[in-house]
Amino acid sequence: MKNIFSFIFVNFQSTFIFNGRVKILLFALLFFIIDNIAYSQCVPGQPVTVIYSSNGTESFTIPSGVTSIRVQVWGAGGRGGTQTSNGEGGGGGGGAYSESTITVTPGTTYTAFVGRGSDTEDDGQDSWLSTSSNSSNAVVLAKGGESVENNEDKEGKGGKDNDGIGTIRYEGGKGGKGKGNDGGGGGSSASPDGDGREGEDGDKGSDGGVARAGGGNGGNGQESNSGNGDPGVEPGGGGGGATRNGSGTRTGGKGGNGQIILTYTCPSVVPPAGCSRYLDDGSVTGVVIIEFFDNCTWNAPKGLLEFEVLAIGGGGGGGNHSGGGGGSGGIVNTFVNIEQAAVFGLLSDTPFQISIGEGGLGSTDRDERGGSGEVSVFNSSNTYHTSAGGIYRITAAGGGGGGSDSGGGGNNSGNGNSGNTSSTSNETNIMVLTSYNGSGGGASHPSNNGGGGRRSGGNGNEHSGGGGGGASSTGNNGNISERGGNGGNGVQYNQFDGLRFFSAGGGGGGKDNFISLGGSTNSGGNGGVNTSGQEGQTPGSGGGGGGHSGSSQNGGIGAKGVVIVRYETARILPIEYLYFNSNYNPQARTGELSWATAKEWENSHFEIERAVDNAKEWEAIAEVAGSGFSDSEVKYNYSDMMLPVGGGNIFYRLKQYDFNGEFTYSNTKSIKVEPILGTSKWKVFPNPTTGDSFNIKILDPSTYRDESLTLRVISPTGQFELIQKDQMQEISTQFSNYFEGKASGVYTIEIAWGANREYHKVILRR
Repeated sequence: MKNIFSFIFVNFQSTFIFNGRVKILLFALLFFIIDNIAYSQCVPGQPVTVIYSSNGTESFTIPSGVTSIRVQVWGAGGRGGTQTSNGEGGGGGGGAYSESTITVTPGTTYTAFVGRGSDTEDDGQDSWLSTSSNSSNAVVLAKGGESVENNEDKEGKGGKDNDGIGTIRYEGGKGGKGKGNDGGGGGSSASPDGDGREGEDGDKGSDGGVARAGGGNGGNGQESNSGNGDPGVEPGGGGGGATRNGSGTRTGGKGGNGQIILTYTCPSVVPPAGCSRYLDDGSVTGVVIIEFFDNCTWNAPKGLLEFEVLAIGGGGGGGNHSGGGGGSGGIVNTFVNIEQAAVFGLLSDTPFQISIGEGGLGSTDRDERGGSGEVSVFNSSNTYHTSAGGIYRITAAGGGGGGSDSGGGGNNSGNGNSGNTSSTSNETNIMVLTSYNGSGGGASHPSNNGGGGRRSGGNGNEHSGGGGGGASSTGNNGNISERGGNGGNGVQYNQFDGLRFFSAGGGGGGKDNFISLGGSTNSGGNGGVNTSGQEGQTPGSGGGGGGHSGSSQNGGIGAKGVVIVRYETARILPIEYLYFNSNYNPQARTGELSWATAKEWENSHFEIERAVDNAKEWEAIAEVAGSGFSDSEVKYNYSDMMLPVGGGNIFYRLKQYDFNGEFTYSNTKSIKVEPILGTSKWKVFPNPTTGDSFNIKILDPSTYRDESLTLRVISPTGQFELIQKDQMQEISTQFSNYFEGKASGVYTIEIAWGANREYHKVILRR
């Protein structure tokens, strides 16, 4: 089976200029048109079986939440012997069986290849499941059975178990010999219960091997008269041998195709608590993304200057009895610039009311259409919002319900409902980036019309419903071969959630095992055959139409809508700086800081932090009170009079605190300070001093070679005390302790290290 991926890549590039800022928003919508790709849907807690029996390649993508799959594989059967001269051909060998239960990762795509039963002298093909497009990376593989060459009466060997891949392996049965004017019977394929069984030899009745449960029987060989051998039964039965008594060619029976069965159980889904969840809390990326999946109030952070909203309406429900698929919900994507109308951003805990549209109910009556989806609404409030620049409202429409078989027209329920209209209020601070109306539901059989809207639903046909329209493509018409139309594809928004396609159409219901797919596979609900249609799988996607056959043909329920809000934490601004400057005053040897704000909201205070020679190790050196609330310029300044004696690069930054304890940092500024020069090798400071935080520091480190330090302090009365330590920091601390309780006056400090001596006068003040 061929898989076609058509990529329609659309860039929407919009440039908005807000208060001198240029913001370029790029949106990429990736639309997939997929032909016959297997991507099984999951119903929580229910087992799922996927069967591949047609020769060729299939693609299978592991559904969300599935981590383990049982894989059963049968190789194809070999052909029985063909006779172009008089004689009897041997029976073909049956295919082998392999099985494993493998651990899988959701979203991983596997290639499944079903081997072709042979109708030539070539052996039956192997069947396999692989992580690549060929068998070189097969995770499970079963060998095909051997074919019998023309005019040979020998038996074909069964597929070898030892040549397969799997934790459980059984060998295919060998065919019987052609003998006594009878073709040999084909060998049966292996099964989950054991090896395949041999076909009978020609003179014993020429019956094919009878398979154990799950395997395919071998074909019977032709008895007595000239004739063809019978084909092997799928999966993997070997073909019977032909017999010729006269002219013409008698053909050996074709081997049965192989088979692959995938079995897994969908995980039970525990819905998240509350009405919202964080897709990204912003702690790493700096971007907060919140998904609202039920009616909710969003209390936006104060000072927020801009945010983006994606609103999606509920999907339409599927129709009943060859019903049309439900249409997709509408989409509105807007960018809201609060700063245009309110320079302070939003007030503290500004409430926004969010209403999530329910999906339309699937029809349970062939005389009634599926229900249309409800609107999803993002609304500022019913009163004037000063901070938000007024009242504004974003409404995403619901999708149309699918048509139902009305038994010859009835109430014309066969036509799909049209999708509703999305809207936004006309506010200057709301920029509409994308706005789609809801799409129409598909029609039921026979030949009714799909509903209109953003994209139309497909038309119905005999015993087949049309697919529901998706946000990016129309629903497909029902097929004359009684297969429902596939749903239209949805849209993916990478900046909100790059894992899901939103607002895809549901597949139409059909007949005779032809399952139609919802749009953007694993998004819209699949159409039913002898079952009800599947529910919409992602927000805004339509439910599948109910099938034609069986006792349950109800439409699937459309998926609920959703509202997602996205904003950058950098765009939450408690204050706005006009400037922040730092300058060095060499005469006073001070660092002069000055800054000003254009506005303040709940500004408690500024903490001034300083780092020396690198901007890594910061210390708080002062605190300056803020103005609280202000809408005009406020100026601040601070002088750092305790610059390091050794000089260097001095860095400063402001740590601004709100009243609730939250804080933000300013930009970093720096000054360059020269060291204090002189004949002295040491500096004692501050001088004069109160004794608190007294320091002794060497000016030229090259003159000190880790000698022991001895200091003698002489009081104004002539008394002295020795202080000896190995570390300068310890000496400074001990001097501070010495000055505690001492009287004011002039003290002399003698510093001795190695053969060096130095004296300093220190004024102690109280």
